[in-house]
Amino acid sequence: MIKELFKSTKIASLIKNKFGMYVLSKSIETMSQEEKKDIKVYLLQKVSSMSKQEKTRLNALIEHLK
Repeated sequence: MIKELFKSTKIASLIKNKFGMYVLSKSIETMSQEEKKDIKVYLLQKVSSMSKQEKTRLNALIEHLK
């Protein structure tokens, strides 16, 4: 389920609102360290293809993965 949330079409819609960001941050809290590493790599690849506002929000999520 967690990996499904982070697919490019889903994450693009989730990061557009506060509730979506809340859902993503809570899902990050439940991830194992290995999952966090995988998702971080995936998000870093996606950040280049997003708008400025989406990049800002996505970077906040990436910081939450540390």
